[in-house]
Amino acid sequence: GGGLQFLLQQLNQLAMQQLGLNQATQELMQQLTLEQQAEMARLAAQQELIRKSLQELMKEAEISGNRSRILGDLNKIAEEMKEVVSDLESNNLTEETIRKQERILSRLLDAQRSIHERDFEKQRESRPGQNITRQSPAELNLQEEKEKIFQELLKSIRENYHRDYEALIKRYFELLRSFQQ
Repeated sequence: GGGLQFLLQQLNQLAMQQLGLNQATQELMQQLTLEQQAEMARLAAQQELIRKSLQELMKEAEISGNRSRILGDLNKIAEEMKEVVSDLESNNLTEETIRKQERILSRLLDAQRSIHERDFEKQRESRPGQNITRQSPAELNLQEEKEKIFQELLKSIRENYHRDYEALIKRYFELLRSFQQ
């Protein structure tokens, strides 16, 4: 469970990094200046870092035995990241590069969702029904219960309550008595 939670957090972090990278790349789609070429190199380095982090995460998933819990092929995501790095390094920013980045983000989010959904799988176990015999409670004797209530009220009247409370208690007692008759 703990290792799975770690994988989920790491995938979420990678997806957020990829989202930021996608937005920055889309802003550079226009004609490239020297400053924008430097920005492309920076984005390529950032994409490469995300790819390496993903590969480290895949290794950790293999070691912890949680690799099978992640839907989708993380290797395919890493390969597409490598292609995006190559495009960015060669200043070859096209619509296809943007689509690749969007697929990468989508697959990272899908992998994260698959871990989360599989973490909540319910394992059910069926058992045959059983007849249970229980003894019913004794029959209620309402007259005895009413007597107990009246005795408690009489007891409360005898105690030293403030006059206002004593008047309320007496009034309540009289109302109960009138309902009983």
